[in-house]
Amino acid sequence: MLLIGLTGGIGAGKTEVSDYLHSCYGIKIIDADVISRELLQKGSNAYYEIQQNFPAHIFDAEGNIDRKALRTLIFDDEAARQKLEQIIHPRVRSEIKKQIDHSDSAYCILSAPLLIEAGMNDLIERLLVIDCSKDLRIQRVIARDDCKVEDIEKIMARQLDDKHRLECADDIVTNNSNHASLTDQLDQLHKKYLDLTHQASHNPTYV
Repeated sequence: MLLIGLTGGIGAGKTEVSDYLHSCYGIKIIDADVISRELLQKGSNAYYEIQQNFPAHIFDAEGNIDRKALRTLIFDDEAARQKLEQIIHPRVRSEIKKQIDHSDSAYCILSAPLLIEAGMNDLIERLLVIDCSKDLRIQRVIARDDCKVEDIEKIMARQLDDKHRLECADDIVTNNSNHASLTDQLDQLHKKYLDLTHQASHNPTYV
């Protein structure tokens, strides 16, 4: 199974990319954010561990984890951020590996905003980075999440800077223009990944 890591800064368009590859080509998408959200659901093992280690104000009246309150806490408290990562990251990796094992598409996409930062590089064969200007990303996130610029910049500060992210990339898609421009690039990448999958099946050391 050829596993492509998909990453990019907040607002770069990772969901747009993964949705297109899934809907048009049936490619299996493993989304680390979705896995993380599921792990935070009330009643999970991770939930109870968080309940034991984090303050009561991150839970709402029904006892569910308030993700916005949790995000605010870990931005302001480095020890809390590290503790959350210790709880969540091993479970995310375990679920990712499980989904890879059950994938039957031509190749598989692992989408993760902190793929490099979380050290998931060892799980993938290639890294696809979505590149987009900072100003445009901020505009998109404001429109999408109705949040403040300073909050977005806090998130960006936690992510690898664009220069270093691009230096890690095997493939780069630029998402500064319109949807047609983006999908043209993705169509070409899809053909490339199919070729790599075919070559890897005949030579496992190729990719």
